[in-house]
Amino acid sequence: MGIKHKFVSAIAEGADAGVVRVSNWNEEHVIEGGLQNFLINGSFRVAQRGTTFDATTSPLNSDDTYLLDRWILLSDGNDIVDVSQETAAANLPTGVYAGAKFDIETQDKKWGQLQIIEAKDSAALIGNKVSLTFQAARGAGDTSTLMRAAVIAWDGAADTVTSDVVSVWEAEGTNPTLVANWTYENVPTALTGLTDAYQTFTIENIDIDTASTTNVALFIWSDDMTNAVGDLVYITGAKLEVGETATDFVARHYEKEEALCQRYYQRFGGGTDTYFVMCGATGATGLEGTFMYIIPMRAAPTFGSGGNFETNLGAIALTALGTDLSTTISARISGTVAGGLTQGFAYNIRADSDATAYMQFAAEL
Repeated sequence: MGIKHKFVSAIAEGADAGVVRVSNWNEEHVIEGGLQNFLINGSFRVAQRGTTFDATTSPLNSDDTYLLDRWILLSDGNDIVDVSQETAAANLPTGVYAGAKFDIETQDKKWGQLQIIEAKDSAALIGNKVSLTFQAARGAGDTSTLMRAAVIAWDGAADTVTSDVVSVWEAEGTNPTLVANWTYENVPTALTGLTDAYQTFTIENIDIDTASTTNVALFIWSDDMTNAVGDLVYITGAKLEVGETATDFVARHYEKEEALCQRYYQRFGGGTDTYFVMCGATGATGLEGTFMYIIPMRAAPTFGSGGNFETNLGAIALTALGTDLSTTISARISGTVAGGLTQGFAYNIRADSDATAYMQFAAEL
């Protein structure tokens, strides 16, 4: 994928949308400072659930599904696009570590990415002017070209949102109809067509003025209904900030980005002998232990797990694993085995020679 050095720009006025700008990514441009980005994982560097999602993975590449951290895949049906984390330098702007790659699996369907900002942070956006920016490109010679983006507002109960924001995707050139309680804060218009060189798309001076707004979200989507299976689209460098003018995307230190993501989702595992939690035997068949999260979570999370687990003493296989109490700082893990435990003894729950074994805690919006 070629990266052009020459800086060019085009400006178009959109009704109520402020100024829409597009420019070729400039390798020699110096990024300075940068205001606060209200989006988390704007360059898709954090990938706790995995780095590739398709019709065979867990989670699947289905509509209304969290995949790369903090981003929800929305699509007009399931298996519309495979999603993966792109780290190949040849497919990224200079100085950017990662992005998201979308591989068309079902042609002539719309799809997009959504990030919902929780109410505690949305409060700084509500009633103000905001601006957004992101970078995008297509695969060399591909046909996918049409992109749109919008800031949308939720006026229902704070943080009790409908994540599947699209009611009807509509035809090419027509913006999707949103479900109840979600409203476009700018009028989305066609952005300059994608090319195989990254461009920076900017929409500025957006009023967050929907009455009773509690949550704000960014929605970026492909408006293309004439694409082909195998077409590729790349997105990175997404930023949403307060102000009438957009500033350059600046990546946070990775440890900070990861911690921000872990407020909403934490996943543990990845080794054939991973130790997860120390428990005490409550009898011959029962285990209980406290699992402390890496950082406090947004809300008491839901628990999930996969793969095979055993105890470290006697390698006794677990037949069940779950939680019977979760708070924002810890969970009480409970496990069940067929027998063989000694009441009062301590046991570690570990992966049973299974690299796919994991525990996860989710407090997503």
